[in-house]
Amino acid sequence: MRPRIRRCLFERNELWVNTTPNKRLERAAEERGRSTQVVRPRFEKIRCRRQSCMRCINQLSPEEWKTIVSKSNHAAMRKSHQYPRYEGAFITSCLTFLESKCRSSCFCQMVGCKGIWTLRPDLDFDTFLNSFATLWVRGSPAFTEGVDNPGSGANGRWASGIRLLRELNKRWRNWDGIGKSLPSVVSAIRHCYFCDESFDRITPVVQTIVEMIDDSTGVYTSKLVSQLFYDIAVPFDTASAAKQRKCGYDPRSYGAGEMRQEVKGWLLANKMSINDFRRLDDAPESCWFDRDRQPHKDHGTACSRVLDKLFYA
Repeated sequence: MRPRIRRCLFERNELWVNTTPNKRLERAAEERGRSTQVVRPRFEKIRCRRQSCMRCINQLSPEEWKTIVSKSNHAAMRKSHQYPRYEGAFITSCLTFLESKCRSSCFCQMVGCKGIWTLRPDLDFDTFLNSFATLWVRGSPAFTEGVDNPGSGANGRWASGIRLLRELNKRWRNWDGIGKSLPSVVSAIRHCYFCDESFDRITPVVQTIVEMIDDSTGVYTSKLVSQLFYDIAVPFDTASAAKQRKCGYDPRSYGAGEMRQEVKGWLLANKMSINDFRRLDDAPESCWFDRDRQPHKDHGTACSRVLDKLFYA
């Protein structure tokens, strides 16, 4: 009798499936006069096709990683908003590509860092807000209107995001209390995901943002942190956070910790540069508007996009 797949287990990053024959089917076979025997539970290692049983970073080949990200892009482009198009628009309007400020011993120098994406120091809040809406909330005019009108209520699915962006607006031009704007503070942190000091440098800004409002799920906070530090912080939503946890990563670390250790090891094991890593995301070629693709074709996309889409697929 053909065994029936009963359930999936993770053990030491391997997938095992219980293939013990189903008792109900055994009894039916006995009633029909067929011989059967009692078997002990057995588990076989197989490749599971369930989306929830995704493999973790250190188990992927470059080709598999690129395929997963490409599928994520194409799935998003089949939806009405097609948000990958606006990643390039955000980079064009809000970011600039600069040389990193790292020690010669920094990990990024070992893997061919050619520069980093960082926020423009003179960026105005309205431009940033419009980009936030197109990237994360389907370009909703109601979202931007809610942020621009603090006297109105903040209700519905985007309430936490509206409250968060309202608080950000209050401090945008004087983030540190002595006249430095938030964009100028962020742009001075010239690191990417792979730089040794990147997460230590962004922590003071991130901690302030986390304490602005009670964002119970942390989803909108993660999106804001990632948009401010687009080449460093990995955002999450409810589904991608669950996938990250399955692999032993903490979503609220925004890509730091265990995830970054694995990605660094993966990059070395596959003998790839940071530029190679950026090109695991095919959105610039397949999704971006032409006006955004051409100026940035030598740099590729931000590191956070390559990682986010691995769990968003």
